[in-house]
Amino acid sequence: MDELGSQIGPIEKARNPLLRQKQIAPDLRGTVRYSLHAKVVFTWRDGHGRSREAQGYTRNISQRGAYVIAPACPSQGERVTLNFYLPALAGETRELRIDAVGRVLRVEPVGEPEAGIGFAVSNESINLCAA
Repeated sequence: MDELGSQIGPIEKARNPLLRQKQIAPDLRGTVRYSLHAKVVFTWRDGHGRSREAQGYTRNISQRGAYVIAPACPSQGERVTLNFYLPALAGETRELRIDAVGRVLRVEPVGEPEAGIGFAVSNESINLCAA
C-alpha cells in the first residue's frame, strides 16, 4: 500500500512518472516524504480575518504534510486549506486532487528572491478526490 492507502503495483509505478518520483528517506519527522512538483491552490485567513488565496507548487509531500513554494504564504501558525492537483494515472482521464487542511509550521525564503517563499504545513485532515 502507498501512503494514501491505495494498492499500487510495480507495473503502475513504472508507467507513471508521478509514482516514480524519488523517495526521500525518513528523517526525524518519522514519515517518508516524496519529492513531488505538483500544483497547489491554498486559502487562509490573514491576521485581519480577510480570506486570502494563492497558488504555488509542492517541493515534497507526505501523509502528514507538505512543503509548498509560492509567491505569497500564510503566516506561521495559520490554518490553511490546500488543494493539490496530481496528473491522471496511466489509463485514466481525470486528474486526482488531494484536499487537505493543516497548520503552517514555518515560513522561509527559498534561494533567490524571485523563487518565492516556502512554507511547511502539517496536515490535520486529507482527502483524495477525482478532480
